[in-house]
Amino acid sequence: MRRPVRAVIACALLAGVIAGATACEQTAEGDAAEDPTVSAPSSVGPTPGTGEQAFGDQFTFLNGLSVTVSRPKSFTPSETAYPEAPRAVAFEIVIKNGTEWPYHLSDLSITTVVGGEERPELIDTTQGYNGIVDISAEVPVSRKTRMTLAYAANPHTDTVRMRIRPNPDASAMVTYVGHG
Repeated sequence: MRRPVRAVIACALLAGVIAGATACEQTAEGDAAEDPTVSAPSSVGPTPGTGEQAFGDQFTFLNGLSVTVSRPKSFTPSETAYPEAPRAVAFEIVIKNGTEWPYHLSDLSITTVVGGEERPELIDTTQGYNGIVDISAEVPVSRKTRMTLAYAANPHTDTVRMRIRPNPDASAMVTYVGHG
C-alpha cells in the first residue's frame, strides 16, 4: 500500500517542479503581466522582476536571439529631419542571431516611449540616422548586425522606454529603461 502513496507524492512534486520551470521560462522571455509602457513605474530605472533592462545590457530571448541597446544619446535634429522635433534620442541596437535559422530584420518590433508618450522614429540622413536601411535583410546564424535608430523627443530629458519583440506577434519582449 505504500507504493501508490509514494507514486502520488512523486507525481505531485514533479508537477510542482514543472510548473516552477514554466514560470521561470515566461519571466526569461520577458513577458510581463502588464504593459510597462502604459503604467508609470514607481522608480526611474529598471524594476527587478518586470522584464526591464538597463540600456547597455544584453538580453537573450529563449530562442537564442540576443539584443543589446546602447544608452540613449540626445541630439538636436537637423532642419531636414522627419518628423520635425526639437530634440531626439538615438540608440545603437545590436542583434546577435543565436537561433538555428536566419533572422529577418522585418520581424523586429520596436516601440519607443519618451516622457510617457509613444514617439515616432526620426529620420535625419544629414546626421546619419537613416532607420533600418535594408528591412528585408537577414542576420545569418551565429552572426550579428548593428543599426542606429533615432526617435523624436521632448526638449528636456525624460524617462525612455524601448520595448523590443523578436516578432510583432510574439508575447516575448524586453523593455529597456533609462533617461534620454
